[in-house]
Amino acid sequence: MAERPQIRGKVADIEDRFILLINKGEDEGVELGMIFAVMDPDGAPVIDPDTGDELGRRDTEKLRVKVIDVYPRFCRAETYRMTSPTGILGGGNYGQITDFLSTFSGRERIANQPPAREAQPTQAVVHVKIGDAVREIAASV
Repeated sequence: MAERPQIRGKVADIEDRFILLINKGEDEGVELGMIFAVMDPDGAPVIDPDTGDELGRRDTEKLRVKVIDVYPRFCRAETYRMTSPTGILGGGNYGQITDFLSTFSGRERIANQPPAREAQPTQAVVHVKIGDAVREIAASV
């Protein structure tokens, strides 16, 4: 049996500090419990150790989300795991997706930016934008 291709899409909207919408749904094979990574569009630089030149950029993951609702053409997913430059942080609703700067119907908006006093010292905050790429990591976990 042929392996199906990895599902790739984009952040379509941000519902609140823990839930975002992805522009892929049941029609593309999305199922409840699937895990998606939200990718950093800038990536991490790869530096040549001999010359110090930047060779390019590699994909860098911002956070992972788990699908909680599936519709024909989109799905809702909630924070599953946050990432940091040194690796994965915590699991299950750890951290917040905040400070979104996005374009919606031609208007810029900042959504769900909590006051600084709301953030806990150990709580990660990740900046996500509408249009950030997402890719499937695994089926239900």
